[in-house]
Amino acid sequence: MKKEKLFLLLTVLLVMPVLEAAGAPVCTTCSKSIRGRYIVDSRKRAFCSEKCFEETLPRCANCRKICKDGTLKVKNDFFCSRKCADEKILPRCSRCNNPCREFMILPTGYGVFSYCHDCFKTEKCLVCQRRTKKLYPQRNGCKLCQFCQRNTITDIAQLQRVFDDVRKTLTKHFNFPSDHPIKLEMRSFTAQEDNGDLFGLYKYNGKIVKKNKLFSRKKPPEIEFRDQHCTIVVADCLPRLKAAETIAHELAHDYMKHRWFFIGNDKLKEGFAEFIAAEYNRISGNKSWNVRMEKNPDKIYGDGYREINALYRKGSWQAIYQLFDRVNLQDTPAEYR
Repeated sequence: MKKEKLFLLLTVLLVMPVLEAAGAPVCTTCSKSIRGRYIVDSRKRAFCSEKCFEETLPRCANCRKICKDGTLKVKNDFFCSRKCADEKILPRCSRCNNPCREFMILPTGYGVFSYCHDCFKTEKCLVCQRRTKKLYPQRNGCKLCQFCQRNTITDIAQLQRVFDDVRKTLTKHFNFPSDHPIKLEMRSFTAQEDNGDLFGLYKYNGKIVKKNKLFSRKKPPEIEFRDQHCTIVVADCLPRLKAAETIAHELAHDYMKHRWFFIGNDKLKEGFAEFIAAEYNRISGNKSWNVRMEKNPDKIYGDGYREINALYRKGSWQAIYQLFDRVNLQDTPAEYR
């Protein structure tokens, strides 16, 4: 903001009564003929009174009061004080609604929100991370905002139905294999686990063996899974949308484990899982939830998602699969080559 002084009163003349023969001046504001002393501004406009003169001064874009002495001008708007300028121009905290010069930006499933430093330190919704004045405690001790506490999943039967729907959707749209059993569990994650932001977990136990000894190094290794046990754990008391997104994320890990078993790059693994979760949101009509992935500053999850997404936009699924085939072959131990 650039501070400027208005000097509209630089030239103020007190003029003695003029002769009727010379003709009386007319007030610029009220258009009345002037008798006696009057005011002339720097543009040589005549005013019969101070009130009429002030009517020509700019008004504050915030409080609409007349700007008299020191005035702030921002682009084409005038402000009577810095306070008014801040209230009009600065972003407001999404929680306390006060204007803030320095603020924290938080992308969530409900959009991008800005918070002042004090409000950002307050309690947050476990799911969307928003800071709201009222949070609703759940049976597992976590607190959710008004929107996230709707349609929460509280038993394994509900979660199983969501799991089956998500699995069918991924099989239909992405040809994910679903010919092996996956155990589904639901439990509360403690605040110490992954900073309290852990919503799902994929567990795999099993053995792998080569199906044959002769295969080209140009192709991914052919392996066979034996005695495998796959488990997906989902946090309880999640809203249905978040539970479905979490399941899609963990099913992507399951798919990678069975197709590209040896990939050890966490950025690729988590980036692919986030990408599949985002695609599931898009297919389900919940694309707005993907702002979390798009704006996530995390080097593994956020950068990984953006890398896989850019690869898909550039070369579709084939580009992703070719990259994963190449990395998987590189990461394959010597005994499986």
